[in-house]
Amino acid sequence: MIEIRTVSTRRDLALFIDYPYKRNAGDPHWVPPLRLAERDRLSSDKNAFFAHAEAQLFLASDERGAVTGRIAAIDDRLHNETHRANIAMFGFFEAASSEAARALFDVAERWAARRGRTAMRGPVNPSMNESAGLLIEGFDSDPALMMPHNPPEYASFIEGCGYA
Repeated sequence: MIEIRTVSTRRDLALFIDYPYKRNAGDPHWVPPLRLAERDRLSSDKNAFFAHAEAQLFLASDERGAVTGRIAAIDDRLHNETHRANIAMFGFFEAASSEAARALFDVAERWAARRGRTAMRGPVNPSMNESAGLLIEGFDSDPALMMPHNPPEYASFIEGCGYA
C-alpha cells in the first residue's frame, strides 16, 4: 500500500530533497546535487521561476512510513501563455517501484486537473531552463552538467503511467 502526502513541513521538504540520495546511493555514476542548492531551487523565495509558476511537491511512503518516491507537479503560467498551451509539468521524479510511480503520477495529474490543465509533460526540474528529460541509455557513463542520471527502470515506470 502506497500513501501519498503533500510536502507541507520543513521535515517533509528535507525528506523530499534527501530521497534521491537514498534511492541512488548504489549508483557510482549518480552525482548528488548540493542539498542547499536543491532547497533554493524549490523555494519560491529564492527561485525567480516561481514568480510565474506554482509547484506542489508530493512524497510516497510505504506501509512502514518509509519514503518510496517523490514528484513535483508544476504549473508554469508563463509557459502556457507563451506557447498557447494548457499543460502542467512534472519533475523531480524518483520512485522505488511502479506502484509508487503510479500513485505519484495519479496525485500530480489530479493536482493539474484541479487547475484546469488538460495534460502533463516532463520531466522538468522545475523548468526546461534547468535539468530536463530522462536518461534512457548510457547508464554506465557519468552525466554531463545539467543532464539527468536516473535508474534504468524510470523510463518503464513513466511509460507505464501513460507517458511517451
